[in-house]
Amino acid sequence: RRLQWPPASVVRTPVAISLDCAAFLAFGPSPAEGDGPAALADGRALAARLLSDFLLPLFDASGGTVAAIAGTGPRTDKLRMWLAELRSTCGRCGERCGAQASACGRCKQVRYCSRECQQADWKARHKAGCLAATESLAGEAAWRMILPAV
Repeated sequence: RRLQWPPASVVRTPVAISLDCAAFLAFGPSPAEGDGPAALADGRALAARLLSDFLLPLFDASGGTVAAIAGTGPRTDKLRMWLAELRSTCGRCGERCGAQASACGRCKQVRYCSRECQQADWKARHKAGCLAATESLAGEAAWRMILPAV
């Protein structure tokens, strides 16, 4: 598969590249990157899985050593806050979710304050970016979400 090379003036570590991918999926492309791929309608579920299943356990287990060596502390903190926000607010309207919040039944990552918000978000954007909790991050379904058909 052919991926675009990100603009970089230094050699990038796999951890730094993973953080960049999670940030792209969570926040979208930077202004320098333009609109990004049109096929990537919703990267929240994929970003949340990349963070919760891979990056944050790595940083937490290292006691901050990996973040200090790679110089990724501030970016990791920003993504950690984004993940906490994703899990505490409605994925459609942005309202704080209380005890009655329900998570997407497929990806288990995006939360909703009501069934109406969940249904509206599914139709509008989440269906295209929902990676089932049982799917591997390295699996074909994840790749199809990121890369346009070639």
